[in-house]
Amino acid sequence: MNKILISVLFLFMIACQSKSTETSQESSEPSVTIQEETPNFDWLIGQWERVNEEKGKNTFENWEKIKEGHYYGFGFTMRNGDTITQEKMTIIQSNEEWKLTVKVPEDTAAVDFDLSNLNDNEFTFVNKEIDFPNTIHYWKNGDQIQATVANSEFQIDFEFKRLN
Repeated sequence: MNKILISVLFLFMIACQSKSTETSQESSEPSVTIQEETPNFDWLIGQWERVNEEKGKNTFENWEKIKEGHYYGFGFTMRNGDTITQEKMTIIQSNEEWKLTVKVPEDTAAVDFDLSNLNDNEFTFVNKEIDFPNTIHYWKNGDQIQATVANSEFQIDFEFKRLN
């Protein structure tokens, strides 16, 4: 689980700029907001730096749009000029469902998170089968992106600014 924690520590994310309508799911599943049109995550494209990182570390993420419904991100953390962690991330729409997938070199398999909520400038992905994090919540706050990764007992907050 530490590997998953490390891989998610550098994630930031995505907000939607389109209208949404909510649909209800069975009580055992989270409610999902359905978009009337395909969400546009293009504002995510570019280079970002975490501003609330531990002293002595620098964390960055770079995002690009591969095609409609497919975004690719690469995150890494450096200490004293050396890369100490890295991760590959994808946000993909498949069969009208969105997934966030995180892969770190230390793990043989990627971890998938299912979209549970998507509103203007805010979203949540969940994976209740893992210990931490099982909820990833992101929102846009002005020119910054903020996120929390959490389970029922613990939460980590993130703030990112866009680099020029």
